[in-house]
Amino acid sequence: MITNNHPLVSIIIPFYNHNHFIKKTLDSILEDTYPNKNILIINDGSSNPDDSNIIQWIHNHQHEINITYIKRENKGLTKTLNELIAIASGKYLLLCASDDYLINNTINERI
Repeated sequence: MITNNHPLVSIIIPFYNHNHFIKKTLDSILEDTYPNKNILIINDGSSNPDDSNIIQWIHNHQHEINITYIKRENKGLTKTLNELIAIASGKYLLLCASDDYLINNTINERI
């Protein structure tokens, strides 16, 4: 999808036991000024089942950015990344670990 000459960037996030980091990760994506992006997260069967920060963030920001969240049993990082890539619809993909965050308007600068 291209909106106003801005191709869609799908940010793919494999999530595993990072509930205390994910809010900063998601906030950093939302704060990036690039206008056409979506977020895809797969919770890869975290051994700590607490995903409350993802659920709360989606509830608070679903009107600002398209976000897909899938919670399922553990399949490992490789299968999780392959699944995220398969469901992504962006012209460009940006991998972001669930305990990382974006700085310096990186999506906008890269595109």
